Amino acid sequence: MNDPQTIAEKIATEFATHNADDSAHGQSAEAIYNHRIAEILDHLDGSISLNKLVDQKNVLVSSFESLDLWQTKSGYSGSTILGLLLQTGNVSGVAAFLTADVSNWSTVADPARNPFFQTTIAISSNSDCFGYIILGTINFDGTDSQVGFKFVNGSLYALITNTDGESQTEHTHLISDVDITLPHTYKCVVNNTDQEVYFYIDGVLVYTETTYFPDSGSPGFAAYYIKNTAASNKFLNASYLYFQSDK
Repeated sequence: MNDPQTIAEKIATEFATHNADDSAHGQSAEAIYNHRIAEILDHLDGSISLNKLVDQKNVLVSSFESLDLWQTKSGYSGSTILGLLLQTGNVSGVAAFLTADVSNWSTVADPARNPFFQTTIAISSNSDCFGYIILGTINFDGTDSQVGFKFVNGSLYALITNTDGESQTEHTHLISDVDITLPHTYKCVVNNTDQEVYFYIDGVLVYTETTYFPDSGSPGFAAYYIKNTAASNKFLNASYLYFQSDK
């Protein structure tokens, strides 16, 4: 009798309370609850069609079973069982890299296409070497923008490279507490809508770049690069590459 709240207000309050309660939408052992929290969502065999997955996306998955059509430089580049090996050799100042270009009309690493890549990497040493793991191509002539990771000796950085068409400017952010000599999974996600880039290590978001954004596309989808700065063989091991972008 003394409650001035209207029925409509009461209903709105109950809806708000219900929606804010995580347990309200399915209890333990109920279908909605289990489907929401499952780490792996299983589906009936044949219930997912590949054309639904790739209809609007460029998708590539590689275990480096062959290096045909990949471009390599100096040093040594070779495929292993489910992996890639790049070596500089023992001569100082040698770079070894692997990259792949696509047809000129399809700049799949264009930031406007919301590209993403993921790969697992281990570097042989945390001294006398530097390198890149990037979305795009290895191109230091100033014409391409790049995004990914850079390592210098034992330090790891998130990387955005901007270009004015003639020269490139690197923007880096130090990522601490990562031992690059151990295998880690590196992932980079470009969000064109919010003009942000997300950097992940082993599935954990370690940095979000909100100031700088890649300003041009690249005629390739991924590249690996390592260069020694002393007369000592340095090598990069990689396994699996996952790439996706909007068509």
